[in-house]
Amino acid sequence: MKKLVIFLFVCFGLLIFASCDPPKGLIIRTNNLTEIIVYTNNKITSIENLQRVIHVPINDTVNFSYGMGAWPKQAIIDLSVNIDSIVFQSVGKKEKLTTQAEIQSYLMKQRKGLFGNFLVIESK
Repeated sequence: MKKLVIFLFVCFGLLIFASCDPPKGLIIRTNNLTEIIVYTNNKITSIENLQRVIHVPINDTVNFSYGMGAWPKQAIIDLSVNIDSIVFQSVGKKEKLTTQAEIQSYLMKQRKGLFGNFLVIESK
């Protein structure tokens, strides 16, 4: 009987764990020295008429939610097609990611979270 209870408990735990999709998000976070500017084509969010420039000032964070799930490779490619460039700007220094290859490569490395459910664009 004890083995049956443990077995059912483990099965129930796995069922709960497997059925929960984590939230899928994009986080743009800056430090105290660098601001980030993301130029988009208005398809990066579900908000109509969002300006094409997402400017995150020093020491700030902007969050976007994309429903549930993780960021597989194809989802990152689909998102990166809608980003024209990412600019990291600090006093006397400006770094730009402008090609699709640069943006995709950067975003692939920025998957965070237990299930890879967050993309984090952050100041260096």
